[in-house]
Amino acid sequence: MAAKLALHNPSDYPRGGFVSTPWKPLQEAGIGRDDLVLHYRQGSALRAQIDDVEPGDPERAVLVFELDGDVGPGPDDYSQNSGYVTLGQGPQTQLEGGPSLEVAAEGFKLTNERLSIWFNLAPEDACGYKWRAGSALSVQLDRGEILDNFQALGGWEGHDEEKRLQIDRIRLRRPAWDDESHQDEILIDKPYEIVSRSAGPVRASVTLASQPFDHPYRDPASSQARNLRCRFYRTISLYRGADYLEENLYLKGVPANAAPGAAAPVSLAFTARYFLHMDLGLLPQITQFTHIPDWLSLGCDFRPWQGYGFATDVHAGLVANPHPGFLGPPDKEDRTFSWEIGSSKAAKCVHLFCRCRPRHLAHETGRAWYLHVFKPLRAVLVNEETS
Repeated sequence: MAAKLALHNPSDYPRGGFVSTPWKPLQEAGIGRDDLVLHYRQGSALRAQIDDVEPGDPERAVLVFELDGDVGPGPDDYSQNSGYVTLGQGPQTQLEGGPSLEVAAEGFKLTNERLSIWFNLAPEDACGYKWRAGSALSVQLDRGEILDNFQALGGWEGHDEEKRLQIDRIRLRRPAWDDESHQDEILIDKPYEIVSRSAGPVRASVTLASQPFDHPYRDPASSQARNLRCRFYRTISLYRGADYLEENLYLKGVPANAAPGAAAPVSLAFTARYFLHMDLGLLPQITQFTHIPDWLSLGCDFRPWQGYGFATDVHAGLVANPHPGFLGPPDKEDRTFSWEIGSSKAAKCVHLFCRCRPRHLAHETGRAWYLHVFKPLRAVLVNEETS
């Protein structure tokens, strides 16, 4: 079946790059996975892949592709098409240069032309620490460690063993009748499980699931109180040539006494707290605007100008530096940062790594927020006959 995707550019200037769209509507329209080929403006086949983000949940499967040219400008409310991508079946061409994924028992590594990032699945690591679950323990930008960039300039000896980026806690609201207002789940000391993975010409992606935990819940439709068995999910993706990670978060629960597959999962609201241990000097440059609470940047005001930027679609709270309650060496607490994202049932986050002056870092972080979170390119299925 011939079909088209209408492209929407919400900017007043031409744009290109990566586009993601749900796969289920395309599948329901009769578009098959096998030998799927995408074209833009009669050009060569686009880099594209279908990722099953979570097995057993077709609603989360996505088609991801990279445009080989710019899309014309359009209104910022996505009300007009800016171009079309055609979908069809044809011979497959092996495209080189896609990100790679390496998986081991203790963790996994995502690598592209700019970044190489190691994530620990287990709480323990080679140093014997027991709070590393789900953390990025090493972030190499252009082949140099950036979380401990001063040491990295001299090679791999003497790196700070505490360096990492992780979600240390999620918080759920408790029912109004409960004695406690919220429920905190600490994630750093419990292993994650890989439930899905993919590596294609566009991106390498991994979906992690936390260990199950219980949560009291009252169904808003029936007012029935029940106990849910919950898992927290993180889909971490590295795109071709990108200096950033994309992370999508969500939380689901099923009745604790239900047989597998017998009850539909419930999406739950949560907040998540990020923790970063990164050497930015004694006076890190924190840029954060209360009137635009969706991004922040943490920079260093002298060479080698290492920096980190964060953007999200659910707002970010104020950065704490040092992180309250840090249990590591007191002389390293100036290297610790933490912030919490707002309550939602799903959150999209971007983690940017670069070496530049703090002012330029803030500009690049705000730009990443606009391009990848606030106003990304969109693609919507249209009928070939009516487009």
